[in-house]
Amino acid sequence: MTVVFFLVQFFLSIAHSRLLKIVSGCFVLAFLALFFYHQHAVKKIEINRESYVNKKPNVIIFMYCSMRNDFFDGGKNFKAFSKNSITFDNAYTPVARSGSSTYALLSGLYPYHSGYFFNLNEGDPSVKFKNLFTFDLEKEGYQTVFLTNINLFRRVDQKINWGFNLIDASPHNIFSFILTKISDIPLTNFFSRMAIMRSVFPYFYNNVEATVQYSPHNFTSRLQHILKYKLKQKPVFLLINDEMMHFPYNIPNTPAFTYKENVVRYLKLFQIEDSYFQKEMQILKQGGLLKNAVVIVMSDHGESFGNKLPTNDPLLVYGHGNSAFSQAEFNIPFVFHFYGKHFQVLQPQKINSPVSTLDVVPTLSALLHINIKKTDGVSLLSTIEGKHKLNNDRVLFRQSGLTFLIKLDKNVDKLAVSYIKSYHISGHGEVYLRKIVIDREKSRIQYAALFKNFLLVYIPKEAVVAPKMPLVKPAYFLVNTKTGRMLIFQHSDLDTNLMLKINSKKLFSIHFSLKSVNDIKMMQQALDAYIKKSIAS
Repeated sequence: MTVVFFLVQFFLSIAHSRLLKIVSGCFVLAFLALFFYHQHAVKKIEINRESYVNKKPNVIIFMYCSMRNDFFDGGKNFKAFSKNSITFDNAYTPVARSGSSTYALLSGLYPYHSGYFFNLNEGDPSVKFKNLFTFDLEKEGYQTVFLTNINLFRRVDQKINWGFNLIDASPHNIFSFILTKISDIPLTNFFSRMAIMRSVFPYFYNNVEATVQYSPHNFTSRLQHILKYKLKQKPVFLLINDEMMHFPYNIPNTPAFTYKENVVRYLKLFQIEDSYFQKEMQILKQGGLLKNAVVIVMSDHGESFGNKLPTNDPLLVYGHGNSAFSQAEFNIPFVFHFYGKHFQVLQPQKINSPVSTLDVVPTLSALLHINIKKTDGVSLLSTIEGKHKLNNDRVLFRQSGLTFLIKLDKNVDKLAVSYIKSYHISGHGEVYLRKIVIDREKSRIQYAALFKNFLLVYIPKEAVVAPKMPLVKPAYFLVNTKTGRMLIFQHSDLDTNLMLKINSKKLFSIHFSLKSVNDIKMMQQALDAYIKKSIAS
């Protein structure tokens, strides 16, 4: 009755004419009818899984957005989890964008094999969603579940089938993007933490884009709801995708950020994530999912806070996906923990060998004895079991995403509007990247190969760089990741330029060591082959 009183008083107070009062009254009655239907008419059948013992392990992946690896141990709960687990300190994503990295995780494929180069790439017919590991899991009797608090960067729903039996996410379309920008009104704010919000205002509930209404509590509530009412008596593959830390690091009820506050806001959100991670792990334990399970904690990509690039670029690039140079954007937390007595694993371990998110699918397929198609990753299982050490002489490739470079004085909302023409909006409001934009952006991609302590970056002729950058394209950049020293080769023939540098100056031998020449030549050959495959795809 308190709700009734509040609504009646609110609407009648703003209605000055008889017509407005009638309309307001009808709205209140319709709203209350929906409210009581939601509370009483919808039967919720609680799933009893207490007697169910899954012979196959549950697979639970926490995939956070924009979480940097060098910050991970700054959270007491993350640190405690990592301390008792198998931690890969040298893990990377091939693309520092949410949609592309999610597809890479679930397919084990580099973009040139999968066709998924950019966020909102779902409209590209070359993308084969049937290649995703979720379909293999479904055939093996798994219930596949996807939980997220934003669906803006990749379209995961029943129309675009990523292989999930259950998807818990806010609607993905242009209406969601627009409405969340104007959602700060008394009615939505009042109901923001009530379950009815999901039925009445689906665009706002558990959607981090609706900053004013969003609460991490709603995210954990959805996890509880899934475990209590939605799970079947099957082993579970659960992908928990929390996007709260995504740029521009919005925190409810705080003023708009400035550049100097970026790190402060990010750290605040990180601490919130850390506290809720403990709560969510407790929910999983109470739900019985950790009796026999493997839990992976990772991020889709890292984040840059505006550090100057090694190219003397006058732009302070922040965010992610803009630069193949940035270690902070590609290096991610990557932690495995095995629960139950069904595994022969060696934990805890701390492993420094280079690994990739592409390794998740082959590792899980080996663990679960599932035959899969060839991937670009390698199985980490023998290392996890303590049988073999990983190969440290592994080349990892990575590439930039959409080249939306952001200036510090650029308004983020205006930036979004300026690029809206890059997308196609269907009659139902679904958003896709235009094919002409996909082709254009492919020619602008920066490519990089990481090998030992060397990073070789290729900047194509069409790449978007700062106007003041003294650079003749195409060009290679050779970076020593330990010292930060760099050499620039202004021609595609790296071999010739490399020898000229070595013969004319002692600079190379001082910062790179002559013993590295063969390694760098090998990197260049591998990177060129990777680029050719990407261009041809």
